[in-house]
Amino acid sequence: MRRIAQICCLLVPLLSFAAGSRIPRASENITANDWILDFVERHMDKDASPCEEFHRFATGKFNKLDDQDDIYSIPDVVILNFNERLQTVLDQLEGEAFTEANSVEEKVWRYYNTCLTAPEPTRSPRHYLDLVPPDANLTWPQFANERGMWPQEKFHWLQTLAQLRRYGMENFLIRMNVQPDAKDTTKFRVNVYIPDAEKFQEVENISDLLISIGVERSQGPLLASKLDLLDTDLYNLAEENKGSATLDEDDYTNELYTLDELQNRTGLQLQKYLEIVFGRSFKSNFKVEVQDTKYMEGLEEILQKYENDVVASYLMVKFVHFIMALDGSGPDGDSEKCLDAVRFQMEEAGDLLYEDHYLGTEKLEKYTAEVHRIFEAIKQSFKDRIEKNHLNLTSAEVAALKEKLLAMTVTVGILPSKANHRRFVTDFYRGLELDSQPDFAKAQLEVLKVRTQRVLEQLDKAFSKDEGFFLHYDELSNNNPVPWFEVSGNTIILAIEMLREPNLATEGQHDVFKVSLLGYLLARKMMENFTPYFLPYDGKGNYGDVLRSFEDYQSYADALACLNVTQTNNLAKRVIDVVSLGVAYDAFFGENSKFDHKQPDFTELPLKQLFLLSVSQWFLGDAKYLDYGAADTDEVRLHQAMRNLPNFGEIFNCPTSAVLNPTDKCQVW
Repeated sequence: MRRIAQICCLLVPLLSFAAGSRIPRASENITANDWILDFVERHMDKDASPCEEFHRFATGKFNKLDDQDDIYSIPDVVILNFNERLQTVLDQLEGEAFTEANSVEEKVWRYYNTCLTAPEPTRSPRHYLDLVPPDANLTWPQFANERGMWPQEKFHWLQTLAQLRRYGMENFLIRMNVQPDAKDTTKFRVNVYIPDAEKFQEVENISDLLISIGVERSQGPLLASKLDLLDTDLYNLAEENKGSATLDEDDYTNELYTLDELQNRTGLQLQKYLEIVFGRSFKSNFKVEVQDTKYMEGLEEILQKYENDVVASYLMVKFVHFIMALDGSGPDGDSEKCLDAVRFQMEEAGDLLYEDHYLGTEKLEKYTAEVHRIFEAIKQSFKDRIEKNHLNLTSAEVAALKEKLLAMTVTVGILPSKANHRRFVTDFYRGLELDSQPDFAKAQLEVLKVRTQRVLEQLDKAFSKDEGFFLHYDELSNNNPVPWFEVSGNTIILAIEMLREPNLATEGQHDVFKVSLLGYLLARKMMENFTPYFLPYDGKGNYGDVLRSFEDYQSYADALACLNVTQTNNLAKRVIDVVSLGVAYDAFFGENSKFDHKQPDFTELPLKQLFLLSVSQWFLGDAKYLDYGAADTDEVRLHQAMRNLPNFGEIFNCPTSAVLNPTDKCQVW
């Protein structure tokens, strides 16, 4: 999912690390172009040949210069820069007399200050569990007044799971989300999926956690072993079923069931579960979309094999893991952890504070206009490729591709672009009451509960873009500042933290940097929409009938085979790597380009070389920011993209015998 980026802003940060500054600052006497050029040049290893080792040539000195202070990639630096700005805003709120009752600023400050000052006992796992029991009038087994007297018959695992779901724990046992309907995105629907399977940590660690919560030391290892067996059974069940019913290249295979039908088929009382989660009644004929009923049938079968106190303890431990993994959690609070707690658990408020207290309306509008200008150029570049129809598609398929492409938008920040942001965010946090007494567990649970309520409330609303794209997500932000593509809105979302000079300067910055950095990243996200998984969705984000896999077309099959001559861990990502570079390059240098191609006076590097060297800065450090899941190394990915760029050999004067200048180039689109 999610987190976004305006890549141009990546560059400025790293520069001052050479001088030992943790958070880089640009000198007033240095232009945006000079900063970025210096950034590019200082990472080059000119002892390497660009025709043979382009990754080393472009980025070879990065690790020697910048592998410090937990900085492993450009996005790491972007995060540090943004956090410094947000920290300044939070510091300014200290001691402020909030004239408006329950203002966004006051709620943010209370949460942040509670995180900083709350006593250690209010942050303990035991305190969280006291605040969130498994059900009304029922404690967790370890907290029973008398040993062996916990009322097993009162425990119902699905009802307890529903209680935990109210705090955002959505990816466990049953993954229930509220999302736009895949076939009609004007409506929301309840979806039930197989959760991501994740194995327990070492049994010894589980035992230590149980003992810290209150389990007798002699009983900790035995209970931990039982929990590990249950965890293994559930992990295997998820792994066995996760691929059996998914969106594939030929059909949308999720099925609709009424709650009554689902209960009869699986034995699970999903109606009661939803009523607890949503806090309201549901009719038995209410329809939910289900990924795989076999998993749900197996779930009840496995859980019935174990005693209720073991199942309850399992849910308890998983809830503690969920809470303790959140930003700000742990035995103590410091300013860095507490800032992250605000940023990633109160995202909407974080965006508003950055807008109002740092950017300002005028600067935000200028940045947004630049982002849109660059994205339109990227779209036009890919549109030219579609119209040339290298794949020999039908006229209906070409028309559907163009409609899908032209309808794509880019959204700057997570707040709806046409809405009054202060009014929107104020309404978002309605009902959030934070005590003046510093109890961090209580405050965090309240924030999570309100956040989850806003997500669930979408079920009763129409999915409208009248105020600009906006979608509440269950998933908490993962501190990844790279753009993400949201299929239901057919939009790319770009994080507001990436809007700052001189990275994306509204004036003075050469377009070669804007298109090679921001443009390339937007091209990557755009091309995700044209991979086999997302291809069937139309311009409105609905699962359509026209577009399917192109693998039956010989030219497409040949292109994939060409790209996979050097085998890849992920062919779809290689397609994105190769095509995105070509699209961004053509957007700037192509025959329909509206950008200035004159040699800039701030460098002697030829413009085309500068463009490719600039793109390469995205392949520094840790590639996890570019994609999720399995991928090739940075070096392999960058080399595959460069060797399939038609002009690469000419740009760097490479012989035809060079590794990165093959005679035959792979062309997908």
